[in-house]
Amino acid sequence: MLGCSSDSNSENEEPVKTVIYLIRHAEKADASADPDLSAAGLTRANNWAVILDDVTFDAFYSTDYKRTKQTIQPTATRDGKTVVLYNPASFTLAGVVAAHPGKNIFIVGHSNTIPALINTYIGSNVYPDMAESEFGNLYKVTVEDGEITHGMTVHN
Repeated sequence: MLGCSSDSNSENEEPVKTVIYLIRHAEKADASADPDLSAAGLTRANNWAVILDDVTFDAFYSTDYKRTKQTIQPTATRDGKTVVLYNPASFTLAGVVAAHPGKNIFIVGHSNTIPALINTYIGSNVYPDMAESEFGNLYKVTVEDGEITHGMTVHN
């Protein structure tokens, strides 16, 4: 037999690469239960669309708070997408990866939910909760053929 291979198709398949970008909502206008963004927060929300200009997102997820929805909206509008609301208590990155294989996803949450989402997914307590004054952390989780890489950059 010449050229016989039981798995010849897998060599030609492109790897599936799913990339998830996660941020905390921008600066709040006040300390009420569900505040709007402050002027600085609105500026930061618009800046995320510029910072992430080289990424076209396939899905957008936000918690159901004014500050998170206002933070994600400029980028979702740029890409012509609707924001899906999620409940942090039942939302997982494993579910996101399963629902959007090979896609780019943008998630906005809170100082304690974004690090916890990532830590749970990677199975390690790498990212601490953010301080109340931290708004520029951009987390990136990449899943390529089952291999997970992650990191964080700060954008002030």
